[in-house]
Amino acid sequence: MAKKTDKANDPQEGAKVDLSQSINSTEGDSDENLIQDKQASEEKSSENDETNPKESPSEVTEDYSKFSFDELLVELQKRTKTEQWFSNAKNIQEIIQAFELKFKAEIQEKKEAFINEGGNEIDFFFRPEYKNKFDQLTRDYKKNKRAYFQEREQTQKLNLDRRL
Repeated sequence: MAKKTDKANDPQEGAKVDLSQSINSTEGDSDENLIQDKQASEEKSSENDETNPKESPSEVTEDYSKFSFDELLVELQKRTKTEQWFSNAKNIQEIIQAFELKFKAEIQEKKEAFINEGGNEIDFFFRPEYKNKFDQLTRDYKKNKRAYFQEREQTQKLNLDRRL
């Protein structure tokens, strides 16, 4: 599975850059003008990065991998039960992923301990109460999300019908 930091090899990426440069330049432009344009656009983009560090609270993410199961549950419940749950979708997904990774690791540890004690792998069962709570919260979140998008789709259809 690819990591978030890995870039996909897009053979057309270079062509896109070259194409945009050729579109912006006219026959009368000299190489000096192209170089100045590139430098100016790079300066603007670096200025925007430095001068616009403002992020909304929903965009600020925490490292959920360091949270305990109970902390993850509390955080998930807090974010899914607010009125602005949709703006927290990215954080909610990160919480869910962190919980799942942590839970898989715990299951693996418990399973190895069970097998080392002489138990049969087929007989292993581990389902703590916090996993049940987590599953219930994720079901509720997915149900709310589904209802939100269905309502949104109906509204869009209604607006389209009105316009037509």
